[in-house]
Amino acid sequence: MALRQLMQDAVKSLKPAPDALDHLRHAVPARRTRRRQAVAGAAAAFLLACTAVPALLHAANTADQQDTTAAGVSNPNEPRQDTGGAGESSQDDTGGPADTGTSEGSAPAPSATPSPNPSPTSAPGATVAPTPSGSTGRTAPTCDRAQLGSGASRTGAPDAKGNVYGWFRVANVSAKGCLVKGGGALTVIAQGSADASKIQVLDHTLGDPATGLPDVAAAPLVLQPGDTYEVRFAWVPDAAGPNGCPAPPTPTPTPTTGGGSTSGSSSNNGTSASDNTPAAADEPPTPGPASVAVSHTPEAGAPAVADTTIPDACAGTIYKTTALAPR
Repeated sequence: MALRQLMQDAVKSLKPAPDALDHLRHAVPARRTRRRQAVAGAAAAFLLACTAVPALLHAANTADQQDTTAAGVSNPNEPRQDTGGAGESSQDDTGGPADTGTSEGSAPAPSATPSPNPSPTSAPGATVAPTPSGSTGRTAPTCDRAQLGSGASRTGAPDAKGNVYGWFRVANVSAKGCLVKGGGALTVIAQGSADASKIQVLDHTLGDPATGLPDVAAAPLVLQPGDTYEVRFAWVPDAAGPNGCPAPPTPTPTPTTGGGSTSGSSSNNGTSASDNTPAAADEPPTPGPASVAVSHTPEAGAPAVADTTIPDACAGTIYKTTALAPR
């Protein structure tokens, strides 16, 4: 307690200056401002250091790479290759050895871009391979009718749905390659009891009933001599009956009349009753079995080059493809 009293007595006579309060009001905000500026300056210096270090490292690496490249391009320890002619001297005007620097006497660096392979026709004696069969290149004139022949055809058996598939095959019989642009035409002839008004020919498209035909886009074919093309088709019968033929009628039994037989003639002129029946020649002829004859004519024109027959066919639709490469 005595010590506390002594300390209080020692400072009892001290009084603050009249402007002390104003000084504190200005000094405290100024000190806070200086602290904020110091912190901001330290942060800016830290960010500058973080940015400058990677840039310095990148510059150093670039300089090293340039030095390495320069050393690889011009090495003073390597012997100088003379690029001059046989009659040129290897000395300069003063009689001393020629300068071995890269500014003079050094050969230009070879191009880094490789030269493209020469065309097969540019080399002496080179030959060009012929266009294979079935290619779509347009490097030949259009086939004329005289170039197409040796026609062949095939018709298969009906499948589970009654559809019949087949093909026509045509060859290039000339000595020059030619271009086939389309599938030509199919001509149908109804035979026997087939109904010509219920038979049509359509181009095969994706989604039609001829699901066994290939779905390929039409493209010209180049036929070399001896090559062939195919036009495939499908017979899709109508649903009226088997192969589009109407179902045969159910036979109706003929009633028999009773009564005894009569003897003798029924007339006085000596002719029998059977002589009054109509002659058999007056009955209409029975049509033959139904079938459809199909022939293929190339795009170049008539005549037809091949034909086939679809048996037991009455009514339906034939779907055909364009010219295709043989399978």
